[in-house]
Amino acid sequence: MKDRQYTTKELFRRFQPYFKPYWKTLVLDLFCAGLTTLCELVLPMIMRYITNQGLYHLAELSVQTILGVVAIYLALRIVDCVATYYMAGVGHIMGAKIETDMRRDAYQHLHQLSNTYYNNTKVGQIMGRITNDLFDVTEFAHHCPEEFFIAGVKLVIAFIILMRINVLLTLIIFLIVPIMVAVCMHLNFKMRDVFRRQRNQIGELNARIEDSLLGQKVVKAFTNEQMETNKFETDNRQFFDIKRDSYHLMAVFNATTHAFDGAMYVSVLLFGSIFMIKGWVAAGDLVAFLLYVTTLIATIRRIIEFAEQFQRGMTGIERFLQIMDADIEIFDEADAVEMGEPKGEIAFHNVSFEYPDDHNQVFKNLNLTIHPGEKVALVGPSGGGKTTLLYAMASHCAQKGWRVLVSTTTHILRPENGLWAKTDAEIQELWARGSYAVVGSPAPNGKLTAPPEADLAHWMAQADAVFLEADGAKHFPCKAPAEQEPVLLPQSNIVLAVAGLSALGRSPHRSPDRTAALDAERGGPAV
Repeated sequence: MKDRQYTTKELFRRFQPYFKPYWKTLVLDLFCAGLTTLCELVLPMIMRYITNQGLYHLAELSVQTILGVVAIYLALRIVDCVATYYMAGVGHIMGAKIETDMRRDAYQHLHQLSNTYYNNTKVGQIMGRITNDLFDVTEFAHHCPEEFFIAGVKLVIAFIILMRINVLLTLIIFLIVPIMVAVCMHLNFKMRDVFRRQRNQIGELNARIEDSLLGQKVVKAFTNEQMETNKFETDNRQFFDIKRDSYHLMAVFNATTHAFDGAMYVSVLLFGSIFMIKGWVAAGDLVAFLLYVTTLIATIRRIIEFAEQFQRGMTGIERFLQIMDADIEIFDEADAVEMGEPKGEIAFHNVSFEYPDDHNQVFKNLNLTIHPGEKVALVGPSGGGKTTLLYAMASHCAQKGWRVLVSTTTHILRPENGLWAKTDAEIQELWARGSYAVVGSPAPNGKLTAPPEADLAHWMAQADAVFLEADGAKHFPCKAPAEQEPVLLPQSNIVLAVAGLSALGRSPHRSPDRTAALDAERGGPAV
């Protein structure tokens, strides 16, 4: 699956509707966020008043006045605690509800996608998109509006207050802010690319672990533990390399913001002291400037600390949208008629199939009729299109309302679309959903082998149609079968032989054992 990339504006636009059911909670959350800024904005003005009164009007500064000011600040602190409690509790619950809604929509959309999507997308990637990727959405949905709202309130109010104290010193300090924002945005875009690669590699790692653990018994039986370990180590090392790049980028990001912090402090100390010497600002005004700059820097640091979480949330939303934008290839028209109880037979007329990535045509103009209850076995070389044809027929029959079972008497590629069933309950669930069920025991290299004979007979008795892959040729276009090949069940009604036309005009690969057997059977050299 080729992943589409989205702009920040488009991500916000597509994510915005998920806030709609909770807009009252969001408004109250932002109101509480505004209340939490009061203490930080009022404290510098209190310190300015006390400092100027102490230096220039000490006789007017009484204990009663100080107690009144402290009482006001204490009341603001109580309001701050209540507002923070609401933000930390109800705000996070709102984010969790949005995450739950997104996961529900993604899961429902996945059920509408065709086999083509699942053939081109690993299950580990899909699992990562609807689980891990959405975990960060809870924090993003809650903190993103809060942090930007708080930062905006503090910047605007601090700018207005400082402009009333001294215009020139305020402009000098705030001249640094747009430069800092531009640099941070540039680094943020780089971080998103790194986090996007990190999410993708987590999906690959999940797919590798799933494939290995599902076939663990077979891996041990063939003593392939070292091979599986080497594969895992390769994916694990790639994940480490991506994380290392992200930490290098975070280090540059943090060092850059610390440099801007220092520039703002230096500006206040240098120009503020000069202005105070010349009598342009009072000592209390300089104290207020230093406290407001400290507040601004603390706000900017919160945004910086939120930057990593912000990018993780954005990449999680992006990977969610990549699922939601996957095309639904099989759907009912507006005037579709309910089929009711299915009867009759399944007929394929001039059906062709090719892989979308390399346009390799597997079969062309296939014609086949299957009657209800018949068992179809497919034989032929590996890579000749048996599995593709088998799954195509099974899907077609399942869409007609049949209970379709797919298995093998040798080996078959394990599906990565959740259609591998291991119990009666899982088989019945797949049939109830209108899907076919694939049964088999796990084998190495992402394949399934024949299930126990008693289990297969039990499952076949419940199915309306059974498709079995019954032979293979190790990716050769055709082969001369051995005495025990193909492995056909006695119940088979139809046998389809699939062979590659690429074998025409080519010299055969002569296996010594097989050649001797054929020579003896034919009384002469086998051609």
